[in-house]
Amino acid sequence: MAEFYIEKLVVKGAGKKDAIAEFDRELTIISGPSNTGKTTIILCIDYIFGSDNLPFASTTGYDTIILFVRTEKGSVQFTRKLESNKIDVVSSDDRIESGTYKHRIPTKSMEPISKVWLTLIGIEDDHDIIANENFRPQHLTWRTFLPAFLIKERQIERESSILMPEGGAKSIQGRTAFLSSLLFLIYGNDFSNFDKRESKKERSIRKAAVEKYINKELSGVAERKQSILDMIKAFDGLDVQKEIDSVVQALSDIEEKISAAMSNSQSLLNSMMVKKARLTECQMLISRYAALKTQYSADIKRLSFIVDGETVMQYVEHDDTCPFCNGKMPKQKTKSYVDAARSELSRIVAQYNDLAGAEKDIGQALEASTQKV
Repeated sequence: MAEFYIEKLVVKGAGKKDAIAEFDRELTIISGPSNTGKTTIILCIDYIFGSDNLPFASTTGYDTIILFVRTEKGSVQFTRKLESNKIDVVSSDDRIESGTYKHRIPTKSMEPISKVWLTLIGIEDDHDIIANENFRPQHLTWRTFLPAFLIKERQIERESSILMPEGGAKSIQGRTAFLSSLLFLIYGNDFSNFDKRESKKERSIRKAAVEKYINKELSGVAERKQSILDMIKAFDGLDVQKEIDSVVQALSDIEEKISAAMSNSQSLLNSMMVKKARLTECQMLISRYAALKTQYSADIKRLSFIVDGETVMQYVEHDDTCPFCNGKMPKQKTKSYVDAARSELSRIVAQYNDLAGAEKDIGQALEASTQKV
């Protein structure tokens, strides 16, 4: 555990002489007559620790308490105004961050002063301890085990342990929390792995909820039972076996109709598949006939062009004189393709006419198949 000790306590006020109490590292004894401020010193230290109780009245003229603490790694100065919930901290110890802290409940912008004092004794992480016999967790704070560090004068004379919190039923929880904090200091175990147990009040509430749920379910069962009895009463005198046979026969008739419908559906499906294949074949033949028709048309035009050319060439005069030397040129005999072209033309025209007839027949068959489908 890290070490620290209080060096000095200073109480200030406007127009007032500073009240100073200095402490030694080992042991400091403060003595004096009654009503001279010994208890006030303890109350001032407790006020810096985060107490809600004012150490003295504001009518004294003093309004500021400053506590100087020496640590292993430097010094820390605490300053708190009277009736203020904020404590200013100035630190040269790199573990303690300088700034303003809350005396108890933290806010989004301020940590509690408890965090500083816990860090000074080496507890830098957050821990939960057991607060009561039901293992309810409680956040570990500086004031949880403060009785081990700060013992007030009136507690010294009591017969019970001066470390244990005193009081009524509320102090029982305080004692449990204090003992848990001591176990944490000794063993380093915060007992956060213990599950919270149900209190007597919680068990009573849960039992009442279960009873309410069971009664609601029993009421529902009773209503259902009565509904069934009413139904049985409504069917009183009815020939149940006859009704069952009638229902079975009706189901059998429905099954036969479903079977016939499925058979008919399969037959129609097969017929549709055949028709679809025929349609595909007709469409393919029409496509091929169209290609042949185009080819025949081109051949007819070509042969017609040859015949027309040959016919015209018969009437063209032959020049038997050379245009360069004026010599005689022999008359060349050319082979005529007119007869062959006419014969080929006749054959293609006949095929073209046959193709047109076949195309017409296929078209009629395609239209008929489409209408049937």
